[in-house]
Parts: sequence; structure tokens; C-alpha cells
Amino acid sequence: MPVPPRPWRDVVDAMAASLLAARRVLITGHSDPDGDVAGGCSALYCALKQLGKEPTLYNPDPTRPVTATSRRGPAGPPAAGGPGV
Repeated sequence: MPVPPRPWRDVVDAMAASLLAARRVLITGHSDPDGDVAGGCSALYCALKQLGKEPTLYNPDPTRPVTATSRRGPAGPPAAGGPGV
């Protein structure tokens, strides 16, 4: 059975090669960053440090604060119970 093409794999391989070849790496996320951006950027920062790289985290916008109203369920609406729960 033939293996289906995976064009995304070429992109991932190229990104990995670029990161491994670099000494200094600037890590940034999208505007109005949320917790996913903070977590993903932090994880990449730690991985690059372990590889002996010099990563720098940068985002011109502050990360949104986590509040009772910012918690979302799987479908996106506020968690049951509303604010303050």
C-alpha cells in the first residue's frame, strides 16, 4: 500500500533544521496572546535552552490575565456557573 504524501512534514523538517542551525532564536506569538501562546512559547524557550541555544521571548502585547470569566468550556461558552465560580 503506498504511503500518502505528507507535505506538512517537509515544513516541520525545515523548521527543525532552521532551529537546530541557529544560535539565537526570537520567539513570539500572535497579538493579544492567551495562555496557549504563553505556554507554547515557554515550552519552545525551554527546549531551545536545553539544546544550548540563546532564545529570546518577545510579544508587544501583555498576556491576558486569567479570570473567572476567561475560563471556557470545550465549545467556547463560559464555564457553567458563570463569573466567580
